[in-house]
Amino acid sequence: MLLNPVVRSIHEDVKTPIVLIGVDQSQSITENSSQAQLNTLTSSMENLHDQLSEKYDVRLFSIGQETKEGLDTAFQSSQSNLASFLELASDQFAHLNVGAMVLASDGIYNVGKNPLYTGKRL
Repeated sequence: MLLNPVVRSIHEDVKTPIVLIGVDQSQSITENSSQAQLNTLTSSMENLHDQLSEKYDVRLFSIGQETKEGLDTAFQSSQSNLASFLELASDQFAHLNVGAMVLASDGIYNVGKNPLYTGKRL
């Protein structure tokens, strides 16, 4: 023991899990929903963000022709590229502690790759 002292150290680095929320901003959402439903969707996403922010690092994204950070409530994008949100999650958050991903959409995409195949990379 005197000739070979043993030093042990434990370093614990706790990282808050990340929750990614993507909301489809295409016009097809407004065509198939009433204004009350759109208001409910928007307020539900904001409430979800607020509730989860207490324990998690929550990131909101608006999905249209491209994915942008933040929640846009206009629903005026002429195209939906759901794969861009999944690719962003895969590329930018690949080595981070992503705990969950929420995708709010009508499921209609008209540009980009098929989101079913893009999602398999996650």
